Amino acid sequence: MKKTLFTILSLSAAAVFAQGTPAEVKAHGKVEQETIRANERVNKALTKEAQANVEADAQADKKKLKAHQKTQKEVHDAAADVAKAQNKAELKAAKEAR
Repeated sequence: MKKTLFTILSLSAAAVFAQGTPAEVKAHGKVEQETIRANERVNKALTKEAQANVEADAQADKKKLKAHQKTQKEVHDAAADVAKAQNKAELKAAKEAR
């Protein structure tokens, strides 16, 4: 959006300065230089924003993975507890059956 705005502004400025005196041509050159600098600043800002978004997504993914691993461990531990209790009950039943 911002890039488009700068492009439109630079094109309209180019149309205004298309023909003119050397001073107008020089002014047009300065306007073009400022437009280029503005576009570079916009690109830099958008790149920083994109990088920040990537880093935030990576951190969120890391947290999700950690939570998933913790949940998996708890499920595994619970299943192990059930198996242990079942073995204990079977041993007790076997001893009582003798």
